[in-house]
Amino acid sequence: MTVTQPKRLTLIELLNAANKQYADGYLSLYFDMGSGRPKKGDGDTLAEFIVCELRENFDDRFSRERQVTAAVSGLERAKEDIQNAIDGLREL
Repeated sequence: MTVTQPKRLTLIELLNAANKQYADGYLSLYFDMGSGRPKKGDGDTLAEFIVCELRENFDDRFSRERQVTAAVSGLERAKEDIQNAIDGLREL
């Protein structure tokens, strides 16, 4: 019996999965949905940030599960930083 290894996640799959749930698919302003190559984009700096974070944390040597965990962890840390900034503004 042969055990099949789970398919590794590609950068394109990761970016497209995030883009699917992002408002109006604006993440795709910052990457090519077919190749995953960066695009200049325009106006949505949060989308640009998310694409950069996902790209920078991507390692195609990781298993699918580890890749998703790393991507989510990176964005969760960013979410905490944003929440801390919001809390600071509320103190005003």
